Amino acid sequence: MFEIEEHRQHIKRFVPGTNVNDFPHCIEVFDGQPELKKRIRVAVLGQTGTGKTSLINTIDRALEGPGTMSEWEGTVRVEDVPISKGITLVDTRGLFTLNSAEGMACVRIIEGMYQHGDIVKWDPEDEAVSDYTQAKKVIEQQRSDGPEIPYVDRIHAVIWVMKATDPRLANNQFVRPLEIPRKWFQMLGIAPVVVITHEASITLQLQRDIIASYAASACGSHPSDVFFISNYAADQDCTNDKTDLIVMRILNSTILAAQRFLNLHPPLVGLTLVTVTTTTLEKLKFRVQPSSTFRELKVNIGRRTGADPSTFALMDPEFDDELVDSEKVLKWGTEFQVTEGFTCSRTPRYWGADPWGPTGHREVEVGQESDEFKFINSLVYSTYEKNSSSKIGCVRGKWPGGLKVRRVIRIQDRLQWESYTNYKNILRERVSGNAAAKPSSRYLSNKPMQTSLLDSSVNEYLLFHGCSSEVLSQLTREGADFRVSNITGMFGAGFYLAENSSKSNWYIPCSRCHLPCRREEEHSRSTTTTTTSTSTATSRASDSYFSTPFEYFTAITDQNQEADYEMRSPTHYCRCAAPEAVECSMLIFRAALGDAHICDAYTAAKYRGTLADPVRKPPTNDATGLSYDSVVAERCDQCDAARQAAVAPERNPKAREIVLYAKHQAYSEYVVVYTRSPEDLPQPSLPQPSFLTKLSTFT
Repeated sequence: MFEIEEHRQHIKRFVPGTNVNDFPHCIEVFDGQPELKKRIRVAVLGQTGTGKTSLINTIDRALEGPGTMSEWEGTVRVEDVPISKGITLVDTRGLFTLNSAEGMACVRIIEGMYQHGDIVKWDPEDEAVSDYTQAKKVIEQQRSDGPEIPYVDRIHAVIWVMKATDPRLANNQFVRPLEIPRKWFQMLGIAPVVVITHEASITLQLQRDIIASYAASACGSHPSDVFFISNYAADQDCTNDKTDLIVMRILNSTILAAQRFLNLHPPLVGLTLVTVTTTTLEKLKFRVQPSSTFRELKVNIGRRTGADPSTFALMDPEFDDELVDSEKVLKWGTEFQVTEGFTCSRTPRYWGADPWGPTGHREVEVGQESDEFKFINSLVYSTYEKNSSSKIGCVRGKWPGGLKVRRVIRIQDRLQWESYTNYKNILRERVSGNAAAKPSSRYLSNKPMQTSLLDSSVNEYLLFHGCSSEVLSQLTREGADFRVSNITGMFGAGFYLAENSSKSNWYIPCSRCHLPCRREEEHSRSTTTTTTSTSTATSRASDSYFSTPFEYFTAITDQNQEADYEMRSPTHYCRCAAPEAVECSMLIFRAALGDAHICDAYTAAKYRGTLADPVRKPPTNDATGLSYDSVVAERCDQCDAARQAAVAPERNPKAREIVLYAKHQAYSEYVVVYTRSPEDLPQPSLPQPSFLTKLSTFT
């Protein structure tokens, strides 16, 4: 139909406004790429089982035609799904009882407190919130305590999904449960678009009209913005004009709602032109709001250049005096100078105003009552898998019940951070700033990492790494050195990371005797060898910080290394007294995976290579002809039955591994000092949800 195609092309070409200045509180940079995404973000909300994810798949199919559809439901994370140049749908966790805790979670999604990859949680304290007035006080307090959320990272429109067969809808029982999100929408000026799925179950027009009226009143919408649809099934090979037309009308209403929302906020009119000259005489021109202050201009310059606003000052060249009054409003045509060059990349806000110190390297012990410590502690706890089949990393001859975090030390190293941020910028250009659109990102959306996604533009995650204490010191000071990497690793000469703290615990020997901590049943299998062999094994354990556990404690005493592909019991093992009191240390890295290769069918010839020709880089992407940026090795129990039945060395690892091959692709941010507990550990205290946002907020 001509109408469908016309709508389709209009939606594909849609960009909010004519430029980024249509977003309030933002600037435009004339001589460079704008930092802002030219997209509206549309939250897709609703109860579990209503078909939110199926609706997103149906919308994508209506725009792009038949293709692969995701079959999963029940996501617990916020998932950004770009469907066109100017529209991103935000899939969210399904609601259950529609109590006040779930209503508050909806509000936090709207306010941008949950971003792509974040797990949406129901805060038990929110259950005490009885109405919109209390909810407003709680959210305003959290916004004042946390970092400012950029306007473009918030939600600009809402699609609320309901199910036609839900008896509460026919009985008008949603008005009270949806009070908090509905009044929040009204306060912001958001008019939700309501989509009612399972349309085929409604046979009478009168019943249809009543349901539409009840749905509109519950969500604070207009009945004309209520649509009925039957989503495409995953196994449906073709589309139909009726469903496609409904999708186009849903998106048109959503775009209009977003534009109305944007128009309710002060647009950038009567812009002020400001010219800033750097020490290199490079001129940057900005257009800012009439009410903008010098403080806001410095922040925007920092965003444009990657400089820390605290490292430079704005000078008036006419009077050669620093502009001390940071709250003074800018005037048209004003020209300023920056007294220092932009040599310092932005750092996480919680690193402080002087992150490096005089030496360029700081090691900061994190307070145990801080949200930062609680976040790391909960990350170690939540990613720990008990009853592992590993034969190393044990305590008193048994697999630990948990890892008890004693201290957390944050590493702030200027040279490593500069190198890492520069690599991220290069990687961002390599993937066109849209790593989230890569097939590997969609795979990780279906089977997400257990650790936090920090930056979807480069697929940046927090990941664990285990090694000996000697190697740990080198990594925190110099970073990974691939010149000494172990070429016999399962994926060649790479840098190995893990999503599980339990996986990294395998690699860490006793810090007293520097020998591996084996399971009790493995002790009897150990054999005695010469002192030379013992020395070689211990040395290899210390040096091979890129190895898999199979090679980690393998002693090679001659030039014939064929046995390197087999796991052998170590010559010696830890017999220290009170091993549960021995402190171990593992690292938590920021790692930029970029366009990752998913390995779900391991073969040694492809991924390890031979001793004469070991693998030193990721496989080639057949679609682009370029190498992937990293390798994500899926755990064997997530592979098909044939792969699970395979045996080493033709079998995927028991736990998911992430392998990097570029020197500055990861930054060691935390050293976690812990002890191995023989008993199960209780659930640790959780941080405020806003701390995860701080990990991605830079100053």
